[in-house]
Order: sequence, then structure tokens, then C-alpha cells
Amino acid sequence: MKIVYCHLISLIIIMYRSLLYLQDLAIVMRDILEALCVLHVAGIVHGSVNLDSILVVKRKNNLFRGILAEYDCSRDMVSKTLPDGWV
Repeated sequence: MKIVYCHLISLIIIMYRSLLYLQDLAIVMRDILEALCVLHVAGIVHGSVNLDSILVVKRKNNLFRGILAEYDCSRDMVSKTLPDGWV
């Protein structure tokens, strides 16, 4: 396993400082939606998606990418049963 340091900043700070163009924000959000899709296919719910749990990194090619963080509220969907009356 290779661990690489990269400078990450939360999406809330990026948006507050207006550092992203709309097309960059669309790419970041696509990355986050893809990450959520992969988690859901694996039967995992993130449980706490918010602007602070979305990190943004600027790659060498000047493209922004989104990274989903803060998995402390995540849970396994498959092993959980819903209370009576819940669908």
C-alpha cells in the first residue's frame, strides 16, 4: 500500500472563497456521486454527507477532484433490519 500526501481542502471552504468554476464543481460532485454509488452497491451507507465531508484536491493537470471523507457514521445496509412499518 502506498500512502501519498496531497493538499486537501473541504468543499465548504472552496465554495466560501469562490475558488471553483461551475464545471469544476460538476466534476467534484460527479466524483462524490460515484463514490456513493460504489458504497451503496457494496451495501454501505455513508450516513453523514455534508460540505465538510467532501474534500477537494487539485491535480497536476489543474483539474479538481472530489474525495468523500468522514466514514465514522457509515453503516452496513444489509445487516440492518428496519423497524416494523418502515419501508
